[in-house]
Amino acid sequence: MNDLRYALRTLRRSPGFTTVALLTIAIGIGANTAVFSLVNAVLIQPLPYREPERLVAVGHTAPGLGILKAGQSEATFLHYQQHNRVFDAIAVYNENVVNLSGGTGPERVPVAMVTPSFFSILGASPALGRLFSPDDARPDAHQVPVVVLSHGLWRRQFGGDRDIIGRTVRLNEVPREVIGVLNPGLEFPRRTEIWYLSSPNPAAPVVSLLAFSSIARLKRGVSPEAAQTDLNRLIPSITDAYPNASRLLEGARLRAVVTSLRDESVGDVATALWVLLGATGFVLLIACANVANLFLVRAEHRQKEVAVRAALGAARGNLARHALAESVLLAVPGGILGVAMADAVVYVVVAFGPTNIPRLDEARIDGWVWVFAAGLSIVAALALAAIPTLRCSTFNLAAALQEGLRSISGGPRRERARRALVASQVALALALLTGAGLMVRTFRHLSAIDPGFDPHGVLTMELALPATPYHTYQASAHLWYALLERVRALPGVEAAGAVSDLPLRGETMKRYYDTPLDVEGSPGGDEALSTMVGMRFFLPGYIETMRIPMVGGRGLDPQGRADEPTPVLASSALGHRFFRGGVAIGRRLHVRRMPSSQQWNTVVGVVGDVRDGAIQEEPPLLLYVPVLNRSVAETFNPTHMSLVIRARVPPLSLTGAVRAIVHDLDPDLPIANVQPMERIVADSTARTTFTMLLLLIAAVVALFLGAIGIYGVVSYTVTQRTREIGVRVALGARPLDVSCLVVRQGIAITLAGLVVGVLAALGLTRYLGSLLFGVKSSDPVTFATAVILLLVIAVVASYLPARRAARVGPMVALRYE
Repeated sequence: MNDLRYALRTLRRSPGFTTVALLTIAIGIGANTAVFSLVNAVLIQPLPYREPERLVAVGHTAPGLGILKAGQSEATFLHYQQHNRVFDAIAVYNENVVNLSGGTGPERVPVAMVTPSFFSILGASPALGRLFSPDDARPDAHQVPVVVLSHGLWRRQFGGDRDIIGRTVRLNEVPREVIGVLNPGLEFPRRTEIWYLSSPNPAAPVVSLLAFSSIARLKRGVSPEAAQTDLNRLIPSITDAYPNASRLLEGARLRAVVTSLRDESVGDVATALWVLLGATGFVLLIACANVANLFLVRAEHRQKEVAVRAALGAARGNLARHALAESVLLAVPGGILGVAMADAVVYVVVAFGPTNIPRLDEARIDGWVWVFAAGLSIVAALALAAIPTLRCSTFNLAAALQEGLRSISGGPRRERARRALVASQVALALALLTGAGLMVRTFRHLSAIDPGFDPHGVLTMELALPATPYHTYQASAHLWYALLERVRALPGVEAAGAVSDLPLRGETMKRYYDTPLDVEGSPGGDEALSTMVGMRFFLPGYIETMRIPMVGGRGLDPQGRADEPTPVLASSALGHRFFRGGVAIGRRLHVRRMPSSQQWNTVVGVVGDVRDGAIQEEPPLLLYVPVLNRSVAETFNPTHMSLVIRARVPPLSLTGAVRAIVHDLDPDLPIANVQPMERIVADSTARTTFTMLLLLIAAVVALFLGAIGIYGVVSYTVTQRTREIGVRVALGARPLDVSCLVVRQGIAITLAGLVVGVLAALGLTRYLGSLLFGVKSSDPVTFATAVILLLVIAVVASYLPARRAARVGPMVALRYE
């Protein structure tokens, strides 16, 4: 306690030193704590399910169809369920968004259609009622289909009413009976709020539609790799149960893929977060190096004081204990202040960060984060205490008392230590700056990609027509005709249309409309297996509204005859894939999802390619099918479409007018996801932008601390060499010569750090490879730019003390002495 009290008095006598050291430590610990809280929430904390390490995602790859990541079909699920040796249970599910009514008010909610074993695989338990059982899947089990509600929806829409069990809610106007409410915390797959059953038909399962997501629980002791081997063993035998699967197996080269549920959920976010944690670790090291330099200078200035204490009987252990007390008094408050900074940063990240990072909204300053921050504070305190302690171990008492502080404080060994610390700061700053530069170049490359349409001035919104009264194609088509006609008449509207799936939205139903395609005249006729293509059902005006260019042919007549084959539009990529020379106009295709009465569809036009899933992915093969052609009525009822409106005024200013039109046509029809198309395009690069911004912030902090370190060392050196500089001036040295001497010293320190920094940057950027686009991790332009920027900062940081040195005259040197 005496040491702590004395250290506190000492620090109070040096408010400048104390403030700078405290803030520097807080910045380093705060940055690391903030990023660790994100890593902890997304990557470290276990999934909120029973024995989550046994949960896996089951999918496929089908390179023969051009599909690197596909789901399951009904047939593969049933076959695996019956014959696998590695799972306790397996389930499939699909996601959607529906209109909920029957609560406090109508609402659009995310739902999941699941098989009966879904909840038992996750180990979920009900807060009220019960969950699904195999008996619920029998066709005669219930007069009204049953559903399970999330805890949050139950509280929000039904006020936490414990009598909810047995009540009826309406999903898209279809009545469903509530049988259970889940405990808080389970929202799988993605913030789902309602689950209902959707079981495959064992008598006639669909074979080729690989559109269902799947999870399974491994048997104890079974690894995902062993499970994948077992499923691939089963694939050849699928044809024994389903002979019509032979084309899929032979042409698709179907292979099972089994990954842990955590890895499937997190994806490439893990790499970005670990890189960010490493980057902020560099920031902490730079901060500690800065404070270490302050401690070195402070230790040298206090040598006389230490000498007097030693002469009065203070042992070296007492001196070391006092140094540790000072370090603790800086590191502990610095850690607390850093956690406060981290809490603010985490709040901002959760509020404004990308929504497609799983579990990001769970990030918070919890007990584990406090333990992490406490560990950093302890390490920082020990590291800083080591500096004056080592000085004490080599302390020359006689020299300190006889020669005085000034004559011994500028020794070459201590000077080398200070320069080494600053060089390490430069090296770490270069690594951070290079990583941030690569992410900036990636962002620029992504921003320069042509998505295949013009998003500027386009407003989008979703409309979901309930099954009642829109259960027929005629009823849905009538509403869309009326809606589009009135929207196009609004002042400021240039064009309007609608589509089943917007590009770059990542809708979960996109895969559902992927379909095999046969080309007339290809080998084997309509039995030939072709690459899966994406179907996009659209309403008149969509192509024009999105300004997707017409490459050839013509547009479509909104009024198609019911007795003619459906005319379709093909994307350029589809034309080049299926037709020699890319000439697709006039050719006939067989879309297997279309009704058998419409065997062939004629390509009447070719449109430009559109980036659909992610902006950095190659454009998919797309087939555009007109919804309001009456021959489509047997295949697709336009109950769930996205309206697109191109405006000559700010797009969001039309929202109220469009809502009024929809309300006038149907007061009970909700509108969801109203946002400009530009926002959707921006969201497609949200993860890259998120990583880039955090790396940039870390790099800027590193540059700032590095510049302070260079300035501090050069400035201190000028102070120590005041007599020498005065002598040089007296002997005829010009002010410019003195300035160049000082600046060269700063540049020399920086160059030493840059040599090491290039090696450190090569190591860091190697881990960025999976996050980069259009640029290599060893990009010479980025490295050169970072090196030049650091050299410029070194010159600027050295210039201020150099200018002061140039003003030193002989009289100043004599007075200093």
